[in-house]
Amino acid sequence: MKTMNELQQIITDVLGEIITLDKIAPGVYEAVTKNSEERICFANNFYVVEEDSPVISQMAKTLGKPPTGQTTEGLLFYDVDEATSGKFVIEYEVAKYRQKNGLKKLSETTLREMSVFGMEHHPEYFGSYPVSSLTPWGYTTRHWTIENGIHWLETDECRTVLSLAYPYWECELTDSAKKLGMHVKSDLQKGVHFCFANMFFLEKDACVPIFELLEVRPNWCDQNIINRKALMNTLWQLHPEYAMSYNVQEQSGGHDILGLVMDSFGAEVSLQGSLQNMISITPGAGFDYLNLR
Repeated sequence: MKTMNELQQIITDVLGEIITLDKIAPGVYEAVTKNSEERICFANNFYVVEEDSPVISQMAKTLGKPPTGQTTEGLLFYDVDEATSGKFVIEYEVAKYRQKNGLKKLSETTLREMSVFGMEHHPEYFGSYPVSSLTPWGYTTRHWTIENGIHWLETDECRTVLSLAYPYWECELTDSAKKLGMHVKSDLQKGVHFCFANMFFLEKDACVPIFELLEVRPNWCDQNIINRKALMNTLWQLHPEYAMSYNVQEQSGGHDILGLVMDSFGAEVSLQGSLQNMISITPGAGFDYLNLR
């Protein structure tokens, strides 16, 4: 184990000026730093783990990465602002250690919640999201996996259903899309946020959540899982009010995420929209947008 002075020196060399450095478990630290060389100086939050920490598993240690081109002298770094950095695994293992040893919780997040959100980015550690056996329209008889936690189902009531694991519908869908979804009765009775319930969409409504999920999954089109032109045709056919509303927002710059963020910091920016991003109709593209072969 390194001394605090040794840790501070290495972290400063690697990440920049330290704002706070807190020990949260043996050999595990939370560091908030800033890089004075950056034009706009935002705070950076990292978990820093010593390679010989007895609290962190070997699997979790394999996820730690030093910033590019840096020598870290036995330290592993996990960017708290990067979902795929392994931060969910570190948070889970630290929380488990503190709970086992009767220490105060660092947050109100439960081990179950950490696991549910960790499954999205680290199924090799937490396991994959299970396929729902029950939907609002009967029991699942067949299923296809579009992505971990995103399943296309057939039920014993002869309905075709899209199933989304909790993090996808809760964090990525707009209210307009969520209004089209349903939960199974037992999850509603327990509380969908308490049990981290799946949300389900009938085939006629599935085009809306799939369109919104596609925003950060261009690989679906690259891999020919989704035909974007056919998907947009389907939106105009089945949900024209959604397509019109979306295009109005796009024209006004309502989907310019970077511009909206800069605006929230008081920067004078002109929000940008693009005709290429609007939901359009493509004659001849048809309506068969999902390829599960």
